[in-house]
Amino acid sequence: MCEQSCCYELLSRMYQSSNRWEAALQLAHTKDRINLKRTYYNYARHLESEGKLELAKEMYEKCQTHHYDVPRMLFEDTSALQDYCTSGQDP
Repeated sequence: MCEQSCCYELLSRMYQSSNRWEAALQLAHTKDRINLKRTYYNYARHLESEGKLELAKEMYEKCQTHHYDVPRMLFEDTSALQDYCTSGQDP
């Protein structure tokens, strides 16, 4: 019903809350581009809470919040943080 009435943001929230992240990302890519970065950010937070830090880093980079969120996420693991800072292409 949400898709028929073009309530893509609500449909995306429903997908996200039911852990259907692939569907939420696909919807954001195709029909809800205005919320694409927010969907990436929410997915990154979800991955971080599950301990999947490598994927979370990728999602933070896609939503362009990696300058703040990746150092926050890796603050306890200083060697991983140093590796991330030195291996990145972003000055």
